[in-house]
Amino acid sequence: MPKARKGNAGPGARHPSMTVGVVVYTRHYREAILRTIERAPGLVAVDFGDGGVDSLARLDHEHPQLLLVDLSNQRLIAFARLAHASRSSTPIIALNRGETEPEIITLFECGLTGLVAHDASSEEMLEAIRAALLGEFRCPPRIAAALVRRVNEAGEPADTTHIPPRLSPREIQIACHLEQSLTNKEIAVRLGIEAATVKNHVHNILRKLATHRRDDAVIQLRTRPPELRVVRPAPRPKDQ
Repeated sequence: MPKARKGNAGPGARHPSMTVGVVVYTRHYREAILRTIERAPGLVAVDFGDGGVDSLARLDHEHPQLLLVDLSNQRLIAFARLAHASRSSTPIIALNRGETEPEIITLFECGLTGLVAHDASSEEMLEAIRAALLGEFRCPPRIAAALVRRVNEAGEPADTTHIPPRLSPREIQIACHLEQSLTNKEIAVRLGIEAATVKNHVHNILRKLATHRRDDAVIQLRTRPPELRVVRPAPRPKDQ
């Protein structure tokens, strides 16, 4: 497991040290973020890894005051959603590295509480962290304006054109085996079907979840409400 890194409380610190969990996919970038937070008075940086299964396990055992999450790929986006679902009281700040405005707005709707722009300085990132720990909201003006527009549109009829695709009962069954890190051949043996059949189902699962990685699919499935996970066959008409 990654180790916690102690921040410099310093003689001028006014508050007890606050723990910041850092989740960044690229290791050297994550280490740079950790070093920056280490030098900040009153903050303790904790390496939460790259947003995979180990990061989720660590979240279950540790209780950071804040999560700082990079949005470099779908794994990190899925992690942010799951983190909010399991610990809704923990502020989550995202490091924006080029996501579009609609993608960012969707994340705020899923629990994001702050955003550090891609061109922000290290000091601006630390200011955003401190503000979030005080319950304040920080994000670029254009995103704040977009959020206001979204609130104003809240009373309009919901758009149902982007409902997440549902998985079939067999796909859900195979997804449960994916969570156990089983290979296609191992899943086939357990279910008594051909490995090629499993491969086709896994391909369909990844396509529906818009990812190419099996572990990313597992993370996304964990964040889904049960009603979106399965398509149940239509009931057969009763005999006349």
